[in-house]
Amino acid sequence: GFLVGVWVARYLGPEKYGLFSYALAFVSLFQGIAKLGLDGIVVRDIVKEPEKFNTYLGTAFWLKLIGGLFTFLLILIISWFTADSFQTFLFINIIAAGIIFQSFEVINFYYQATVQAKYISLRKIIQLILSSGIKIYLVLTKADLIWFVLVTLFDAVSLAILSWFIYTKQGFPSFFKSFDKYLAKRLIKDGFPLLLSSIAIMIYMRIDQIMIKSMLGDREVGLYSAAVRLVEIWYFIPMVITNSLFPSIINAKKTSEELYYKRLQKLFSFLIFLALIISFTTTLFSNFLINLVYSNIYSESAARVRQC
Repeated sequence: GFLVGVWVARYLGPEKYGLFSYALAFVSLFQGIAKLGLDGIVVRDIVKEPEKFNTYLGTAFWLKLIGGLFTFLLILIISWFTADSFQTFLFINIIAAGIIFQSFEVINFYYQATVQAKYISLRKIIQLILSSGIKIYLVLTKADLIWFVLVTLFDAVSLAILSWFIYTKQGFPSFFKSFDKYLAKRLIKDGFPLLLSSIAIMIYMRIDQIMIKSMLGDREVGLYSAAVRLVEIWYFIPMVITNSLFPSIINAKKTSEELYYKRLQKLFSFLIFLALIISFTTTLFSNFLINLVYSNIYSESAARVRQC
């Protein structure tokens, strides 16, 4: 996925890639609202009460669907007043439409809670192959930027379809009718602090690209986004580790507080050690990596890598 993304960036060039990255960053600012802070909460509760997983999935699905629709309308209104062109407005809202389909992420919660990551990985690998194949075709046929934007929406839709297909193929019952209003109130209450946290994190991570677009234009966003991409590629490592160990840590708390804190300490120590190695290596070889990966048209991005 990273290599295909690099090829797309090289094909589009800093200016078009900057506009594309700006649209992605703008939508990302609001994605935390659609999630409602439910992700970790639902996984935790399914671990505690596995027999009620269908009720948890159904309730979380409808909450996330409502949150997705609200978020899409919010982006539509805000982008109408802030976008500097109709093209930018169009790109933002095509990408934003994919947020609605994120409600099917609830299927992941069950597999995370039962430590069955292979099913999550399977649908992501299939979707990645489809998406990468389309992007390669678009590059080879010298397609316009809007087609790459549409692929982003396709990614969200295809992930939702694949998730539902894999889930139903295993014989699990439909959760669409399993909504509990009392459970919904509790999930919203429990998830509210995480909702605020996720919004703050996305603002922290994406506001720089919004500001650069406003002050310096699309080209500078493209150069900066190329650097950010090279840094963020490593984020999947702690995400995979923490998602895999999360149920184990929850179960440890049931056993004893000492075991719980011991596992947490080991996890944090390992992640910090890993982060130091990655950051040092990336900073040291930033010039070489940028020229190797993106070619000399993005050579100015090396300084941004060191800053990131």
